[in-house]
Amino acid sequence: MNLYKPTGLMLALLFAGCASRPEPVQISTAAGPEAAITAQEGMIEDARKNHVDVLAPVAFQEANGLFNDAKKEKNNKDIYESLGISKAYLNEATSQASARNLDLQEVLDARDEAMTAGADFGSLKSGDDDLKEFTQDADDYKEMKTSDKEKITAKYLKAELIAIKTNKLGTIRTTLEVAKSKGASKLIPKTYRTAMMRYRAAEKSIETDRHAPTVYGPAVAAASASANRTLSLVETAVATQNQTPEQRALTLDARNKALMEADELNAEVTEEALQKDEALAAQSATLNAVANERNDLKTKEMQDQAVANAAAKFNDSEAEVYRQGENLVIRLKQVNFASGRSELPAQSMSVLGKVKTVLQDLSPSAVMIEGHTDAVGNAATNQKLSEQRAASVAKFFESDTNMAGKKFDTAGFGFSKPLTSNKTAEGRAQNRRVDIVITPSQQL
Repeated sequence: MNLYKPTGLMLALLFAGCASRPEPVQISTAAGPEAAITAQEGMIEDARKNHVDVLAPVAFQEANGLFNDAKKEKNNKDIYESLGISKAYLNEATSQASARNLDLQEVLDARDEAMTAGADFGSLKSGDDDLKEFTQDADDYKEMKTSDKEKITAKYLKAELIAIKTNKLGTIRTTLEVAKSKGASKLIPKTYRTAMMRYRAAEKSIETDRHAPTVYGPAVAAASASANRTLSLVETAVATQNQTPEQRALTLDARNKALMEADELNAEVTEEALQKDEALAAQSATLNAVANERNDLKTKEMQDQAVANAAAKFNDSEAEVYRQGENLVIRLKQVNFASGRSELPAQSMSVLGKVKTVLQDLSPSAVMIEGHTDAVGNAATNQKLSEQRAASVAKFFESDTNMAGKKFDTAGFGFSKPLTSNKTAEGRAQNRRVDIVITPSQQL
């Protein structure tokens, strides 16, 4: 094997004014400079995947800079020289990273999940910059606290969530933006609002179960179908704005045929008579669809108003109100149970009073009160605590004479359904919650 070994003169020049540089690694010259460059590039990419660039940023940056210098060199001797020092720095960076890997395992797991989800450089940058503030200097690293690690972990978890949302909802969001640019919010406002509500429902589903595609998949599919329908309807509305009734009917008929072709429903229709029959049937279907849509829109308007009325009773710090299928969910933010306790705090009475008003307005056929905890403590203790907290809220409602005859079911889920990571104080606070799931007497 041929190895390139720098001469004494080269080393003297190399280390002049830079005594802290590591001793260059001998580089094999047997396969030529291009193969040596390719091998070093592979090692640098492997180091990035193993977080070496953020665990030992100074040495890694030196290694990467010298590697880039090697790619620009014209002389083979200079190429091998730069590669040798680059590899030495990379070995140093890898050693530093290995020593810190275990201590920062939770941080790195979160970063790994974000990268796997497809988080781009921009999404990772905030967490990376914070991490590098500690890892670029040995003394700073010694001063790193648990709270610092939790904050960085939270940033990587946020980057992961953004990446998942972008992957699953990016096309849907673009479709809705195009529909809006074509006038959907004015021409077909109710259909557009429905699509936006389903989009937000899909977002909530992903936020709650980001690692469970089978759980949030139906909500994403519903949002996609609603967005595509919105775009199709607004394009038809724009095309028919200035048309006569006959032209409008022909346009609707053409759109209907296009949709059928897209679904391969009329792929075998070849005879002229059958085509005419299909056209007549399509016209009839269009008329029926318009009537059905009018009824659906009226029902949807009533549903949207019910949700809006409920949401208007709370400010952002008190509760979050959203639809979940046929139900309305009030996610309470200000119950604030004491740690390990199930008694209702005095400061929670105001927001619970507002919930009672919503219940009286909706006359629900069923109410489920769900208790949730953070992951502090064992599963059995948290399960019991979540059940007790749900029961406390139910008892509060049942004590009101205006609630007489209403049925309140309770369930505890312990820490089995977190909204976000339990690795941070902020995340644990979000996970300690009570959800009121309301089934109105008329479906939402």
